[in-house]
Amino acid sequence: MADLEIDHTLLLIALGLLYLPRQWLRWGKRVVKSERLSRHGDSNNFDPSKRREMGDPAVIFKDEFSKLRNYVDLFRAIAGSAVVVGTAYTPSCFRVAAEAPPGLARGVLVLKFVILLGAMLVQLIRYERRLTLFAPIFFVAGLTFGLSGVAAAGFAFLLVWALNLVLPSASAFLTTQAVLILVFGTLLGERGDLFVMAAFFCLFLPVLISMLTGRSLQTFHRRG
Repeated sequence: MADLEIDHTLLLIALGLLYLPRQWLRWGKRVVKSERLSRHGDSNNFDPSKRREMGDPAVIFKDEFSKLRNYVDLFRAIAGSAVVVGTAYTPSCFRVAAEAPPGLARGVLVLKFVILLGAMLVQLIRYERRLTLFAPIFFVAGLTFGLSGVAAAGFAFLLVWALNLVLPSASAFLTTQAVLILVFGTLLGERGDLFVMAAFFCLFLPVLISMLTGRSLQTFHRRG
């Protein structure tokens, strides 16, 4: 057996699930309608960066759970991350032999994390008239299921929504969830510390990028 085997079919499926931009899931008629509004209506309704005068928009439970694409984001991120990193139930598309050099195993692990962080950036950054940062809340939650384990990710996801009423913005939401992932991931010990840290960075990196660029994190406003 070679030191490293890659299931290219599974890898391509995972990359397709993870790297498909959310806006490509939009129905055509919704695009036309939005473009028509942008030409004939208030441009602020189309440009998400101008919908709020100050600060990040809050994450509204009713709004977020009424959007079909949020569920698509959640489950494609769970499936894609499970295929990339491997879980107790699904093997990774990267198989490193037990006798492989330690450096190779570490390199493959880094590659897995880079793939997932890259996928998060694809969902985070969007250009609609101007560069905009969208908080991929359900997508990054899905990534944490593959990285930190079902129990840790599930508890963090449920608790952050329970606390959401006192969280003023998307940045506060993701920061809180990142801390919860560290706590539950460490306490439950489903995955190693490196996987838990990767889950933390998937959640906190959008906040850090928002702070460094001075652009607030927006939430997705269109239904569907």
